[in-house]
Amino acid sequence: VFLMIVFETVFLTLTGALVGMLTGFATIGAVSNKGINLAPLGGDTLQDFGFDPVIYPQLEGSLIIYLTILVILTALLTGIYPALKAIRLQPAEAVKPN
Repeated sequence: VFLMIVFETVFLTLTGALVGMLTGFATIGAVSNKGINLAPLGGDTLQDFGFDPVIYPQLEGSLIIYLTILVILTALLTGIYPALKAIRLQPAEAVKPN
């Protein structure tokens, strides 16, 4: 039961990470050349401090790797707790109504 829950956690984590990275790459690819204009959201204030209200998002390879590892480790750590609780339960107790 423990390994089943951990494998499910790993599968869901990797699937979510893949979908999230593909969505992020597509979004950044779409707006990186044109930029995101923050002026309608109060970005004019940025100009008062010498910043351009248009931002151009970029991704660094090391940041992608770091964040992916961080997400996977966090998911594994949070998946271990329910797995430990599940191995302590008797199957009859788990399905018994309150």
